[in-house]
Amino acid sequence: KRSNNDRTSFWMPPLRRPSQAVPDCRIGYIRSLWRHARSADAAYKEKHWQHLCAAIARLAVEERHVPDRHMVRDCINGIGGATLSLLEQAEADGLQLRAPPQGRYASAAAAMLVALYEHAEAAPPSPGPVKCPKTELLRRAMALSEQPFCPAERHLKPPDGAAGGRVRCAAFQQMATLQTLLYVKERQDKRACETGVVYELLEAGREAAATLRSAGEARPAAPLMHSGRPGAGEAAVLLLVDDREQGGAWRGAGLREFCAALGRSGARYETRRLGDGAGDFSFVACSPGGQRPLPLLVERKGVDDIAASLKDGRWGKQQEAMARRNEALFGGGATVRYILEGVRAGRLTPFGCPCGRCAGRADPPVGGCSAKGWPSMRQVTEAVAALEATHDVVHTRTPDETARHLAAERQRLEDEQRPAHPSSA
Repeated sequence: KRSNNDRTSFWMPPLRRPSQAVPDCRIGYIRSLWRHARSADAAYKEKHWQHLCAAIARLAVEERHVPDRHMVRDCINGIGGATLSLLEQAEADGLQLRAPPQGRYASAAAAMLVALYEHAEAAPPSPGPVKCPKTELLRRAMALSEQPFCPAERHLKPPDGAAGGRVRCAAFQQMATLQTLLYVKERQDKRACETGVVYELLEAGREAAATLRSAGEARPAAPLMHSGRPGAGEAAVLLLVDDREQGGAWRGAGLREFCAALGRSGARYETRRLGDGAGDFSFVACSPGGQRPLPLLVERKGVDDIAASLKDGRWGKQQEAMARRNEALFGGGATVRYILEGVRAGRLTPFGCPCGRCAGRADPPVGGCSAKGWPSMRQVTEAVAALEATHDVVHTRTPDETARHLAAERQRLEDEQRPAHPSSA
């Protein structure tokens, strides 16, 4: 029997260093949803059609990297199982990820934002906001969009009985979502064009349009790090590590060093950009049917993290965000755990501030000068005590010890997922 101290007999999956970045799949998803939107022409599919058009528009302007349909679910509130099933089928069929030619866009939503942006650039200086007539917007957007619009004359004179006096156009329907997101505002001006409708690009829309014009719809990903990722059809539990943990992959070696510690501990993990309230670490059960989140959310904090969070107000907001995610995904039944690394009462190191306000204080600041809002040792100690009274808290001394704890939790969760086999008589 192997001893716990016998490290030489402990098999560990090889650590894969930062490798190929996972591609942004939104263009493939946009193209797939567009095919379904164009085919949903029956009246009884109206709501489904509207939902697909909205999903396309939201994907087009999503700021985060979209590596898979699970991120789509996190990006788009209420996307629904039916749409996710369409994305899953699109993945199985093979996504068309090739970017459109330079200056063109896979979605009409992106094309309309850039069209409004370029119209504003070309407009003469004026004291008020620039308004783009609908006919001019259509002309510009049609030249930029991979998704075809209905002919302009149909927008000028919708067919009899058209809902709201508007033509049913899946490309232009995406404008409704841009207005919901407060990227664009529709106004009435009968003097501007035959339709009497003009559009104003709002501040958030200008920022999104500038990004789209310079970088396109896809977003770059942080380098993926992983070890022992489950293969196709394999049942296992995977530890998800936020790629911003320890400063993120773009800020020095912190994340790489921590992932190396996870690899030494035998953890099967993958770096991802985790959503709001997901903590620094979460766990998913992998199976042939996909990935299912498990009810354990973990946030990791050092002394400096706690002090900085108290200073800028993130301390309470992070706890509230994790509680909301717990309620949304698990009905409040998940364990929300804090790993406090190097944080022990009576062992906090005060900040050596030379200023007159801090020097000689009985309750010195932690993390920085108290004049700049940094908390005192007493405030940090009280915050930790309050956390321990309301949350599951684990204390570790070093990143290696944190990695070993996470590896053990991953193994425990995997053991719990295995079906129990009745003992033979």
